[in-house]
Amino acid sequence: MLKILRQINEAGGLTHYVGGFVRDSCLGRWSKDIDIVVVGLSLEKLKEILGVEPVGESFPVFKLENNIEVALARTERKSGTGHNGFVCQTEN
Repeated sequence: MLKILRQINEAGGLTHYVGGFVRDSCLGRWSKDIDIVVVGLSLEKLKEILGVEPVGESFPVFKLENNIEVALARTERKSGTGHNGFVCQTEN
């Protein structure tokens, strides 16, 4: 994982741990997965670095080995009712 984070950084991206991984770490708990958000890279550059295709309809997520998920930073805007009524946009 450190190799991937280093490659993202060398390409001009910034990485941040997010989600349940951060919560669990703060509470001193073991986390079953690691969520990472990337700022400052295009989707194409992230694909090149990670070497896998993203999944997800609303926004792309890269699922790596060892339960690591990487996604581009995004904004969400409410566009309808319920849990699915959102429009997601990445900065690139």
